[in-house]
Amino acid sequence: MILFLKINNLYATSWHFTGPESINVNDFGAKADGISDDAPAIRKAVEYATQNGVKKIIFGSGTYLLKSTKNSVYIPLFSNLAFIGQGRHTILLQGSNSMVSEDPKIFFSRNFVENIKFEDFVIDQNGEKNLGTFVLKRSNIAIGANHCSNIIINNIRFQNNAGRQTIVLGGNYKKKGARNIAISNCYFSNMGDGVAGNVIQNDHSSIYVIAEGFECKNNIFRNPPLEKGQPIASAIENHSSNATIMDNQIYNYKNVFVIGALVSEQVNSIYSNNTGNSVLHLAEFWVNNFRLNNITLSGNRVIQNLPAEAVSLSRNIRSPIGKINILNNSFTYVGVRSKKYSYPAISSKMIAELNIRGNEFSKIPSAVFQNQSINNFLQNIDFSENTIIDCGNTETDNMIQNKTGVLLNGSSGGKLVLSKNRFKNSNASEFIKQGVIIDNYWKNMVISDNEYLNIKNSLVNNKQK
Repeated sequence: MILFLKINNLYATSWHFTGPESINVNDFGAKADGISDDAPAIRKAVEYATQNGVKKIIFGSGTYLLKSTKNSVYIPLFSNLAFIGQGRHTILLQGSNSMVSEDPKIFFSRNFVENIKFEDFVIDQNGEKNLGTFVLKRSNIAIGANHCSNIIINNIRFQNNAGRQTIVLGGNYKKKGARNIAISNCYFSNMGDGVAGNVIQNDHSSIYVIAEGFECKNNIFRNPPLEKGQPIASAIENHSSNATIMDNQIYNYKNVFVIGALVSEQVNSIYSNNTGNSVLHLAEFWVNNFRLNNITLSGNRVIQNLPAEAVSLSRNIRSPIGKINILNNSFTYVGVRSKKYSYPAISSKMIAELNIRGNEFSKIPSAVFQNQSINNFLQNIDFSENTIIDCGNTETDNMIQNKTGVLLNGSSGGKLVLSKNRFKNSNASEFIKQGVIIDNYWKNMVISDNEYLNIKNSLVNNKQK
């Protein structure tokens, strides 16, 4: 069985085998020659294991072709099983044209399952041989369960999925469908529009989890750069509470994270020390009538090559948010400043308590922070100890935020703290003309010890009260 030990709000996992010896799928007729359909033999091995108390199913070296499904599933999941391969020498290869008439799933259960481990093999979903207009309606899940508990996914290589989702744990239920999920040391490549020729796919989440207790760490997500257009894939779409998402590396995705409270609440989650390179957003927040509270983004590093909000706390916010901490992150823009597009690094609205502290912003082609206060909702904002260097848009000044460091507008706010920030233009170019513009009333303001270097106007307070 799998034991989950909760330590300092994180879930540490250990695996203990208590059943009979392991079995090898080759002993049930699997050939691993990349030609024969091995799905029936693997299903036989799973059936034998569940009926005889075997806890460990071994895949040998070779390519296991999966062509035939049973109820759209290649390999059904049952409780108390471990699926173990031989690293990159073990490949589970999805058959060609498999999504034409159904939405296939590699490992999946529609019933409740618990205590399952996946380790040391490759799942190749054969993306270039599974293309067509049908991909818009196909999740094409590699590992999934609607209701599950105690799931470990470790050192699995996921590749070439033209569908919409790769790992899906927990269904779209108000009461979370999954519990105690750990995904670590995995590698995701060529996901969604990252599959060559997959130009019509418009959505993909490599990891989609709705759970109570979720740990996601040390994973790599690497799509190839697109020749034109914007990427559509999200690396991690999380709707889980008590989640720790840390030390992941993401390349050429739209979103490093989607932080959601669309189908159930999300509270007490930490996103720390992740790296996003050539991504559109570090985080998009999606909220609609479920509680989102006590979320921390800390120590992350994002490099953007296309103009967009690094942290979007406004576009998909349909109901108020509790507390958000954005601490000690690094935001850098390396793309071309555009005459047409200009977005702040952080945009926000309807957040009861927003702390933006200790971050570094470099060459953001607009304001680094823009907040729109909403009627009858008093926000408390602390924007302190941040460094802002060469931000703003030198190509256009048709909107006030183009050459402003921080822009606050809308209706009245609660408490505003602006302290010990450093605004700097490194040369005579006027990236930032105004350090801070305050266009709305605040019940309580603390503005102190900010530094403005080569900035024409340090503070423009149009609504002082």
